Amino acid sequence: MKNVFPIDIGSITAGVDFYRDKADYKDRTFQAEERANNRGVYVQARINPWQPLHLSAGVRNDHHELTGTQGSSWSHSGLSSNLSGELAVVPELLTVKAGYSEVFSGSQMAENFIMNTAWNYGRGPKATKADNYFFGLQSRFYGFTADAKVFETQIDNARAARFAVNSGVLARDVRTRGYELGLAYQWEQGFARARLADIDVTIDGAPTDSDTGNYLATPVGEILYVTVGHHFPSVNVTVGGDAEFAQKYNKVSAGTLSFPSYEVFNLYAEYQPQWAVKTKWRVDVRNLFDDTYADRATYQGFGTVTPLYQPGRSVLFSVAATF
Repeated sequence: MKNVFPIDIGSITAGVDFYRDKADYKDRTFQAEERANNRGVYVQARINPWQPLHLSAGVRNDHHELTGTQGSSWSHSGLSSNLSGELAVVPELLTVKAGYSEVFSGSQMAENFIMNTAWNYGRGPKATKADNYFFGLQSRFYGFTADAKVFETQIDNARAARFAVNSGVLARDVRTRGYELGLAYQWEQGFARARLADIDVTIDGAPTDSDTGNYLATPVGEILYVTVGHHFPSVNVTVGGDAEFAQKYNKVSAGTLSFPSYEVFNLYAEYQPQWAVKTKWRVDVRNLFDDTYADRATYQGFGTVTPLYQPGRSVLFSVAATF
């Protein structure tokens, strides 16, 4: 439940929330489950003290309880806070953005498939906390938009349980940092956009891989996205495509393989008939050149494991109706 309180320079939102989750695994010979409850109360202010400046700030308190596979429970309470803002240094031309947050999230449940009724929880799991920040610039000029952002997230005591008896409360410290660069151009009937992201991940202060990063973070590296589209109003047809270019990633842990580079291209055409203006007919051609590749979210980097490759060339026909 929440309520928004209007004020002269913006608004204040206050509310309470809760959730109850249960994760369970069952087969013919084994059964295990964990449960989590959380109660929270929060206040968030969004204000515009003067026209070039927009601010958002808030705080919330959470009480979190985790019940393990043997029925024992542990609880944690903590505060979260955030502050972000945008300043139009040169109105309609240059905007500066920045933000920081400190987040409390209790201890999360384990993945269903690795839960173990013999886990030794010891003194119980630790609460997970995170610090996040970003700083960015955005510029607009005659249809062009350019933006840049740097960011970092530091997560302490992120639960990374394994099936082993002594790994039920295994926790890691995770850090992701990187930057994004974007350039776009919008014309009357179409657009073209390009975005470059470069993201590094460390776990417990060391380079990681897709095994250590299970349930936590997967190495990404440098990826370029390009997309373009154009609408032909005379026939109500939009055509376009996109491409993804991932560079080789070799900042992995010792003894594992680098992530290979890949390029993938997709095309689409979309038709909106005049006799059904809320209906769209669409054809997608994905992985146009039928490349064999594994994206960065896939388990890979080990000579004894063949990655689960993405689908080859695929043609998809879809109809979407809005009502």
